[in-house]
Amino acid sequence: VLRLRRTDNKSAHLLVHVAREGRDDLDLKLIGTDKSELYVVSFTKAETKSFQDRNFRGNQDEWETLLKFSLLHYRSDALLPASLHGVETVAAISGSTATITVRKNVGGITQRLGTIHLHENTDQTEIDTFDWVEIAAAEADELRSQLDGLQSSVESQKDSLAKLNTDLDMLVKAKKAHEDELLRKFAALLNAKKLKIRDQQRLLNGAKAD
Repeated sequence: VLRLRRTDNKSAHLLVHVAREGRDDLDLKLIGTDKSELYVVSFTKAETKSFQDRNFRGNQDEWETLLKFSLLHYRSDALLPASLHGVETVAAISGSTATITVRKNVGGITQRLGTIHLHENTDQTEIDTFDWVEIAAAEADELRSQLDGLQSSVESQKDSLAKLNTDLDMLVKAKKAHEDELLRKFAALLNAKKLKIRDQQRLLNGAKAD
């Protein structure tokens, strides 16, 4: 279930139920509602190319990755790839059509990448709101679980960093103590040599006098 910010009404949202209808992840049926009307669209993976905007410069694989990220929240790994940085999904309603827009937002400058049009429900499609709530609750639980895991990881990394800092401080102190000891020994050796040279010089001067 997606909760998309509407660009035509800043205080409103479009709720969208995303359901897989075929063998591929992108064989989907979208049912959207603004709490008063229903908007529906079904499509297959093969039809997704038609959603691309002329501003989109990627290939079909990149477009499918973008759609999976925007509609299904798919990510290939923990770190968000650079191609998805700034990608956002918004909605707008005009007449009997709800439009979902996938766009890139960089510093407040937006570039439309693609649009999906949902049409007002004319066949009286029924929705199970309890099913939507259950899905949203399950997603919230999953996000909380991920957040707990991230927090545990952060705490563990903080502990590791603190230990590394302590070890580094001890190493720096040990290095300084070692250097101080070397300087002390070098100074003692230098003083001993100076004393020996003075003794030899005194003996030499005494021998010359005799």
